[in-house]
Amino acid sequence: MFSQSLLPLLDSYRTVCLQCPLIERANVLNYLVQQFNLPLFSWNLAAQQIRPLKETEIDSNCKKVTPSTAIKTEQEFNTLKSVLLTWQQRQDSGILIIESGLSLIKDSALDILLTEVINACQEIDKFLIFLEMDEQTIPDRLISVIPSLSLPIPTVNDLEQLAQQLNLSTELLLPGLGLYGEEICQGVRLAQASNNTIDDTLLNYKIERFQALGLALNPTPSAIDVGGMDLLKKAVYQLQLDYSSKARSLGIPLPKGWLLAGPPGTGKSFVAKLIANRLQFALVTVGVDQVKAHGAVYLSNLLSRMEAAAPIVCYFDEFDKFFEAEG
Repeated sequence: MFSQSLLPLLDSYRTVCLQCPLIERANVLNYLVQQFNLPLFSWNLAAQQIRPLKETEIDSNCKKVTPSTAIKTEQEFNTLKSVLLTWQQRQDSGILIIESGLSLIKDSALDILLTEVINACQEIDKFLIFLEMDEQTIPDRLISVIPSLSLPIPTVNDLEQLAQQLNLSTELLLPGLGLYGEEICQGVRLAQASNNTIDDTLLNYKIERFQALGLALNPTPSAIDVGGMDLLKKAVYQLQLDYSSKARSLGIPLPKGWLLAGPPGTGKSFVAKLIANRLQFALVTVGVDQVKAHGAVYLSNLLSRMEAAAPIVCYFDEFDKFFEAEG
């Protein structure tokens, strides 16, 4: 699920931040339970309790060992400070998963407490995992203290494994490229509930999910007749050659992209649609206003989705807004 660097990072830093969408929360928690032979606990502000996910650990003789110092799960922990202090005082090994906790670190006092807790974790096998599901970034002052990992979006190879679990052919799931695993499963359930074809339902669900993220997905841009514009047509033809199977077999570098400049109404969106049609790629239009409103993590997530959904044409409409002065 996460990269193989998770264990080395935890061993080195004693803490890590895991980024995932909300729909994958249960899968990530189950993955962490299976990954570690240590007692696991979780806390979030909604529950206000430190709940055990796995209260036993496995020793070298494969025997279950119950920790001698249990956390009072009935006790309320309504602040991140109380949770960190409790974990700092714990004298047994274990892993505490703090859900959506980075937004609660707002002052330097908690910064200091957090570093003290991490130092205390060095003495025994105690670890902190921040599980973030709301595009919350690590505060700049803590980047050197808390490393970060993002849940990767499934590749074609991952879809093959998922198809085996669902007893489906991989081809039926290919329209789901660019979606997380649980999103693909949700699309499959929608298809089965409505007795519709899986690939069509999954594609429509993907369009809806992209739209919810501020992305306009056109999977099959319609053909466009172009009169004149000989230089543009020549450049588009060169693009087709660059993406041909022969060019790919020869390892010719792919184009980096185009910057289309001109006043409104001069055909920039038209050109993006033309390129997508000629290359027979899907077209994804990104609203710059959405990116500016949500920030760097949002943009990183969008780019990850589009990279997973490749080949596509990604069109940033009104790109110049990135450089406008605020206010």
